[in-house]
Amino acid sequence: MVKITFKATLAVAAAFSMMAVICEEPYHIYSHEEYAVIACTGAIVATTTFCGKKAKILGQCYCANVPELGSLLACLHDNDYYTSKMVRYLENECAISYPNTTLDTDFFDKVYQNASQYIITPPSDMNATLISYTPITME
Repeated sequence: MVKITFKATLAVAAAFSMMAVICEEPYHIYSHEEYAVIACTGAIVATTTFCGKKAKILGQCYCANVPELGSLLACLHDNDYYTSKMVRYLENECAISYPNTTLDTDFFDKVYQNASQYIITPPSDMNATLISYTPITME
């Protein structure tokens, strides 16, 4: 199993986003916040599974799954990407995927504090296809 680091995932996300520049309209210009979320969620998904395939098709798992959201927030905190602008980005992303859910800064802070109490560093040989119920952190 290949261990993916946060910086490597961020580099891959940046490379994929450059393809948007080459494509004809319409294309999407990724924000700094999107890059950070793509890198963190990429590293998380490469390590474990929080939502089954059906949930991933319906929307972003991290909005509806508290352990994955806690893992994402831990990654963002660890890499100094947790800012007020990031909170606004997450609020907007989760509102798009789950319009009946109210998420605010207080909610994200509480999820992070809760995740910090239970977070684990998974072993390198962890089976990434198994569903996890505990927030994880990357090395």
